[in-house]
Amino acid sequence: MQKNAAHTYAISSLLVLSLTGCAWIPSTPLVQGATSAQPVPGPTPVANGSIFQSAQPINYGYQPLLKIVRPRKFGDTLTIVLQENVSASKSSSANASRDG
Repeated sequence: MQKNAAHTYAISSLLVLSLTGCAWIPSTPLVQGATSAQPVPGPTPVANGSIFQSAQPINYGYQPLLKIVRPRKFGDTLTIVLQENVSASKSSSANASRDG
């Protein structure tokens, strides 16, 4: 029994070692260097000392006090309000008579 268990252990360990050898295959990358483009930095706005900075982007420039914000781009939060009206009625009638 001991000899059979040792034989099974040896075979299973060799099988595991051979399968782990197949899992790692060294390869060279096809592309050398960076694979993504870096964004070009935009010009820095010059502060002119006033409250309204016209050189800033739309999101940081003039914002009115009352504004309706609607989702326009991907990733904007969209809220959907569902309203349900349910009505049900139940009626039953039964007639029983005994003649005899």
